[in-house]
Amino acid sequence: GLVYRAVAAAAARRGVGADDAAGLESLARGLAIVLGTDPATTASVRVDGESIAPADLHDPAQSRLLTAVSGNPGVRRALLAEQRAPAAHGAVAAGRDCGTVVFPHAVLKIYLEADEAVRTARRAGQLRTRGAPVDVAVLDAEVRARDASDSSRPDGPLLRAPDSRVINTGEVGIDEMVATALRWCRERG
Repeated sequence: GLVYRAVAAAAARRGVGADDAAGLESLARGLAIVLGTDPATTASVRVDGESIAPADLHDPAQSRLLTAVSGNPGVRRALLAEQRAPAAHGAVAAGRDCGTVVFPHAVLKIYLEADEAVRTARRAGQLRTRGAPVDVAVLDAEVRARDASDSSRPDGPLLRAPDSRVINTGEVGIDEMVATALRWCRERG
């Protein structure tokens, strides 16, 4: 997800609009995206050497652009190798099509799910923590629209991989979720 958010942030900065499918694909092909994935720190994203602030990556005003980026087949093809590269020696990856498209042969696939209301409340909390204004009705509409868009896109739709294991994060706390995921990892070696 961060890779698509990085492209959307770069597109916003460079004036490439959601309706410019060819421009988004061209932009994605030319970007150098580096994800800082040290679990001891907050995920960092650099695009062409420039740091992208978390607020820019998660800006609700860019939801239409993010949908256009993540639903663009050319962008998805352009980013696939870059998404797979960090896992050459093992990795943990998160994303709506990681188990079905990016890493279809992963040893362990965990599908995290939660009700839309739970995800909306979490997103509102993240925004409030950053001091951003929050309109819960708008956030709820964005969550629902993104789910609908991601589930219906022809290239890499949001689907649960048949061989994935499911954790409903709306029903368990983070400690239980992590303990379950770690247990499954140990079971798979």
